[in-house]
Amino acid sequence: MPEKKYPVDSLCFGLVDDKKKIAFLDDFGVYHNTNLFNARADVIFNEKFKYISSLKEALVKHDLNMLIVDSNGNPKQYLNIEEIKYILNILERRLSMSQIMIQRSIVISSNIVNIVSDLLGLNISEPSTPFKFKEQFDINEILTSAKKLKLFKKYLLEYIQASLIAEKRIRLVYEVGARDYRITRSLNKAKIASSSRLNQNIFSLDADLEGKIKVNDVDIKEYPKEFQKTIKF
Repeated sequence: MPEKKYPVDSLCFGLVDDKKKIAFLDDFGVYHNTNLFNARADVIFNEKFKYISSLKEALVKHDLNMLIVDSNGNPKQYLNIEEIKYILNILERRLSMSQIMIQRSIVISSNIVNIVSDLLGLNISEPSTPFKFKEQFDINEILTSAKKLKLFKKYLLEYIQASLIAEKRIRLVYEVGARDYRITRSLNKAKIASSSRLNQNIFSLDADLEGKIKVNDVDIKEYPKEFQKTIKF
């Protein structure tokens, strides 16, 4: 049996018996359960489904819209059942987070993005963090426009926030044969071209929702810093 897929534009976020669900709205105005692997066992929610918003609107509202973007940075047209279940899981976790934890995740994600930007060498002569990474790792500077750098950080921030919510602990690797998809997609989306100089700036980064960050397996706090810049953890 071919893999069942649903058009993104027809997916809705809502409740069934107070449980969060993603439903498929067909051309006849009937809501269908998407959380089934057997297409023949389709269950109609119909009157039980309490509509909250379209899936797209729910993801945009909670800064999770990168979950419906493909490897080229383009919006996905269809989602399979596994993708829908994954998205629903992240939405449930995001909605259960306290406002304090949400703000904390934003700060941590922003710090990760700035660290990655510096490790990639993007305008490293004017670093985004106080850490002396260029001196530590002999990073090649990659000159890019302020607009492209801003876009890169925006896209990567969305990926990091979603990943931390989904996994609570993440690892990003940028080296030969193992370039993290979140980084490469954000670079592509911001139209920052790949080059041999950029690809020589290799690193690994580990982080969690508690604010612990390691670069190349060393705690970020152990790296020397410029005192005129600060970073919050």
